[in-house]
Amino acid sequence: MEILTTAQIREAEKAVIEKIGVPAVVLMERAGLEVYRECANRIPANAGVLILAGRGNNGGDGLVAARLFKNAGYDVTVMMPGSKTPLSAQTALQRRILRGIGLKIYKIAPNRAIPSLEGYDLIIDALLGIGLNRPADEFLSKIIAAANRASALKAAVDIPSGLDASSHNIPGETFRADLTVTFCRPKIPHILHPAKAY
Repeated sequence: MEILTTAQIREAEKAVIEKIGVPAVVLMERAGLEVYRECANRIPANAGVLILAGRGNNGGDGLVAARLFKNAGYDVTVMMPGSKTPLSAQTALQRRILRGIGLKIYKIAPNRAIPSLEGYDLIIDALLGIGLNRPADEFLSKIIAAANRASALKAAVDIPSGLDASSHNIPGETFRADLTVTFCRPKIPHILHPAKAY
């Protein structure tokens, strides 16, 4: 089994996009589709689904999944942390598509209390992805902690938010996933403890 570091994952993605010629948006659509398929198999048809979407490409994967859940008739809510950081180009595209189908994205404001995340059947973590190499900041840690307190089934997109894709350690507050849908190859935290427990 090949296990890739963050740098190797980025090289693999770059090769697929630049050398093979698969557009980045196609990779994002495939990722979101697999998240939808794996999660939809585990919840009832009338389930309430919450997607926590970050501003990078991991968030874009989550927004694709949100659209697919919406199109399949699920009760979908999307929340995105407020930030001065711009959206990645692909995530901005997915946000425009969601607006086009009338699915609102609720902003979680940094200067306000984190809303309760109870009442959903499924929470999908698409906050941070593989780029994190330090503990999540205080604001995102509070969102992750609120998600962990909720009683919903919890699924992570690629890697639970809070983990470093190149390490087995737990650097700080980390999303406790019941299911992780990853892409290309497993990453170190998927295989080695203590991170594997998340």
